[in-house]
Amino acid sequence: MKGKPEAFYAELDRLFASGDSQAAESFLLAHGKLAAETDEQLYIMCMSELGGLYRGSGKYGESVEAFEKAGGAIERMYGAHSANYATNLNNLAGTLRSMGENARSLDLFETAIKIMEETIGRDNYHYASALNNVSLLYQSERKFDDAMKALTQSMEILEKLPDTEIEFATAYSNMSLIYQQTGKWDKAREAVGKSLGIFARFPPNPHGAAALNAQANVSIHEGNLEGARGCLEAAIALTRKFCAQSPEIDAMTQALNDCRRGNGGEYEGD
Repeated sequence: MKGKPEAFYAELDRLFASGDSQAAESFLLAHGKLAAETDEQLYIMCMSELGGLYRGSGKYGESVEAFEKAGGAIERMYGAHSANYATNLNNLAGTLRSMGENARSLDLFETAIKIMEETIGRDNYHYASALNNVSLLYQSERKFDDAMKALTQSMEILEKLPDTEIEFATAYSNMSLIYQQTGKWDKAREAVGKSLGIFARFPPNPHGAAALNAQANVSIHEGNLEGARGCLEAAIALTRKFCAQSPEIDAMTQALNDCRRGNGGEYEGD
């Protein structure tokens, strides 16, 4: 598949769409091994995709290793002061955030943002993505003002770019969680309604599960446990289309079981 990224991504998309994450992993490992000595660009693609796959399934150590391998290859090809390298740092920082290593994660996010500012500027998807990830980190630290500021800056950039509907849907879902955690439930309901409205216009997307989780929280708060159960069941089914098992599925299943028992425990999504 050397020199044919379209064919590579078409096959990978097919495997992800089938829900067979093990087959996707095997595909990436096999092509990464072949590319390691002959096609550094393909190797970067394989390691980057593996990093995301492992993060989604909760294999954080493997995710860090894959992103670090991608980073080494990117540094050799493009240099450490390049947009490609900054994007990889953003991805690696996202895994570290999921691991709870917030200080190290924030350092990498800030480095990635600085490199982007000095290379490709601010008005692009990569910069907006980094700000969104910083917002998630601040949420985990309960720094909600900082989280909202970073998220708002990300959305202001997205407004200037084409074809960012899915990114907006994800941002509104994250915004709903900030409002939920600060007790602003009317705004939380409005934000997640916008998110779900956008996701409904597109094919199934794994980020849609987070919006369903956010809606479940709103339903629980309003005492609508039946509605919450429906959202959680849909979120679990959607997530399993892309990943057989993950920490998110475990958390959603626990929240669903609580709803079925009438307890109404809320799931704090990503």
